[in-house]
Amino acid sequence: MDFSLLLPVYLAVVGNCMLFGLACMQAFQYSLNHPKTDNVIIKLLVVFLLALNTAHVILVVMAIWQDLNAWPAGLVDLSMPLLWADLITAFVAFASQLFFTARIWRFLKSTWLSWLILAIFVTSSVYQLGAYIAFTALCARTKLNATMFQNEKLVWSIWGMAATQDTLISGTLIVVLYQQGLGALPHTVRILHRLTLFAINTGLWTSLCALFVVITMVALPNNFAWVGLYLMICPLYCNTVLANLNGRSYIRGNSTIASYSLGNSDTTREVSRQQDSNIIFAVGTLQSNISGFDGSQGASREEGHQMVKV
Repeated sequence: MDFSLLLPVYLAVVGNCMLFGLACMQAFQYSLNHPKTDNVIIKLLVVFLLALNTAHVILVVMAIWQDLNAWPAGLVDLSMPLLWADLITAFVAFASQLFFTARIWRFLKSTWLSWLILAIFVTSSVYQLGAYIAFTALCARTKLNATMFQNEKLVWSIWGMAATQDTLISGTLIVVLYQQGLGALPHTVRILHRLTLFAINTGLWTSLCALFVVITMVALPNNFAWVGLYLMICPLYCNTVLANLNGRSYIRGNSTIASYSLGNSDTTREVSRQQDSNIIFAVGTLQSNISGFDGSQGASREEGHQMVKV
């Protein structure tokens, strides 16, 4: 039997397992080093994403196992584990997009532009989630691959909108950071450059992956390359959020050094941290604080200047 068609799916399963391990490591790092100022919503988001990513990996492993056992007779029937895994991806994408949309809104504060961007991005995210729930219901009713291709335009709209929104999120963050960095002090500019780097990483990989899913599905409908690419979106979203949360110490310019001393019966750990630096922004150059980017809270004002602890 020729299993070459399943090679992209198999590679995606391997990639999912690798990214899942990375997500677990990042979640563990967050549990150790997360700021006390992080609110409950951020912590619940981390748990939510990791739980869904775990379920996603289990489902894709089940799917490849079932497909290998049923090959090639199983080409007619839709893989239900893959269908449920794709639905999980929709929920992960929804949570991740709202997370970064909230960051943009906090940067812009309560301006008409912030509310406009919030309305556009939230509407787009709700459409993607609702459309994929409807698509899942249609496919689950017949359990045939033919149903998926009969509704392929709906899928294209979901993936196309996801790629567009992720790109716009990155672009909006970059523009906001650039405008607020004009006239800032040199050290502030360095921090904004780091924020820009994370803004690019926020939507680059997920938007490119979603874009290539649409391209490969249109150009190679009889090849499973698009299936393999789509399976990578869920762990990419999860790792993107966790990387942004854990990368806040890099943005602030802090370093953490840990040393371990092993004795006969006791294990001691000493952790030394570089003190957070307070950064003074020139008057009128940064109306929103850096803490809005990372979901933490805390800013103090002095006369003539805004003191922002990042």
